[in-house]
Amino acid sequence: MTMSSPYAITLTLLDESVLRARARSSTAAHRDVIRARIVLRAAEGAANTEIAAEVGVHVDTVRKWRRRFATAGLPALEDRPRSGRRRGFTPVQVAEVKALACTLPAETGQPLSRWSSADLARRALNMGGSWDGSGAAEDAGTCPRLAELGPGGRRSTSTPPRQGPNGGK
Repeated sequence: MTMSSPYAITLTLLDESVLRARARSSTAAHRDVIRARIVLRAAEGAANTEIAAEVGVHVDTVRKWRRRFATAGLPALEDRPRSGRRRGFTPVQVAEVKALACTLPAETGQPLSRWSSADLARRALNMGGSWDGSGAAEDAGTCPRLAELGPGGRRSTSTPPRQGPNGGK
C-alpha cells in the first residue's frame, strides 16, 4: 500500500488497544467509531483515498483526523469546542419552563385558557428563573400543548388555499 500523506501514524500498544475497542464498539458514538477506523487504517499505511472509500467518508475527513492524530495523539480525536453563543439556560431551567408549559394556566392560578410565550416568560420570571422567551417552543415535541402552539404562542391554523377565478387551475 502506498503512503500518500505526510502524516505517518505510529501507534503505541495502548493507543492501538483503545482505537480497536472504539472501532468495534456498538455503543460508542458513531463519530468516534469512524475516527478510530480512520486512524487504524492510516497506521497500517493505507492511502487517504483508500481509507475514505472503505470507511465511507470524504477524503478531507480522513486528512483531518490523520493530521490531528499525528500531531496530538489520542486526545486530538475528541471534538473541539465550537464557536458561537453558549446555552443561556441550565437544563433544570429548561425543564421547569417545559413543565410549566405542559400545565394548564388555571392550575397555577393564572386566569388564562392557554399559555402564550409572553405569559410563560412572565410566569418563569416570577418563579425566579431567567427565561426570556427565546426558544420557548424549540422542542414542541415534548408536550402536546406546545405542539399545538405556533409562533408567538398562538394556535396554528391551516387555511385552505385561495381559489382563483378558474377554480385554482
